[in-house]
Amino acid sequence: MIRAFAHENGQLAQLEGPAVPDAAIWVDLALPDAQEIALVAQQVGVPLPSRADMEEIELSSRLYHDHGADYLTVMVPGAIETDHATVAPVTFVVMPGRIVTLRHHAPRPFDTFPAHAGKTTFGCAGSDAVLLGLFEEIIDRIADILELISGELEQLSRRVFDGDATGTGGPGALQSTLAAIGRKGDLVGDIRLSLLTLERALAYLGPTLARRDSPAAIVMALDIGARDIRSLNEHSGFLSQKASLMLEATLGMINIEQNATIKIFSVVAVVFMPPTLIASIYGMNFGRMPELGWDFGYPLALVAMAVSAVMPYFYFKRRGWL
Repeated sequence: MIRAFAHENGQLAQLEGPAVPDAAIWVDLALPDAQEIALVAQQVGVPLPSRADMEEIELSSRLYHDHGADYLTVMVPGAIETDHATVAPVTFVVMPGRIVTLRHHAPRPFDTFPAHAGKTTFGCAGSDAVLLGLFEEIIDRIADILELISGELEQLSRRVFDGDATGTGGPGALQSTLAAIGRKGDLVGDIRLSLLTLERALAYLGPTLARRDSPAAIVMALDIGARDIRSLNEHSGFLSQKASLMLEATLGMINIEQNATIKIFSVVAVVFMPPTLIASIYGMNFGRMPELGWDFGYPLALVAMAVSAVMPYFYFKRRGWL
């Protein structure tokens, strides 16, 4: 999908008509196919990277100047409402008077930014202003995600350390908690990667904006964004350490539960070992055994054997030991 926006009355207004109208200051390629990418590249006059190029991890492949445009690729979180959160690359192609964004997922900042693009201190009248506005929106979104992860880790922490996960569910409940903690820790790792790429992009933009003699408000926004990223990096590091601690604690709880179960089985085996030993030595060595004359002794013995095997199984299953 191709969306084009123009600067009108201090705001960003979406344009209709051609893929890239002449008045467009921001062209957003959302989940595009190859034809849409080629069409926009032809109309703006600069090549656009392929999806494979966007996924390159070399710094020279993510931050560079070519064909009179600056190319910046950063990792941006997408939907996090499911257990399979996505963090994928987004490429910003900044040209004099126009910016093109290329993405193959749906980050929320690209939908929320146009509504209040003009409310920033530096406006949205140029490509640099739109770029910094988008970065500011992405940083705010990352801050919201970290707050959400922090709250969810706090809930999981109470489940682990207050015993909520070790009730009737036993080790199974702890294992589900362990999986949830692992997913949150993995998401924190993805967020830290996103912050790293944003930090590098802002560092690249510093000399670039200086060469363009950009307004002081944009330079100040760049510095504020860099400070915000450093702050979020510290907070994400704390959350990563907390998730690691909770993983170790949960694994310890699981080991304790398993050791307690093994202890019960060991005690049961020891209790029944002496009767089993006596029965194995003297069980059939008596001349007078009234049970030998029972008409239904053999079927009753089979039933007793089955019951003695089934009842302990269901009891252990109910207690969560199996």
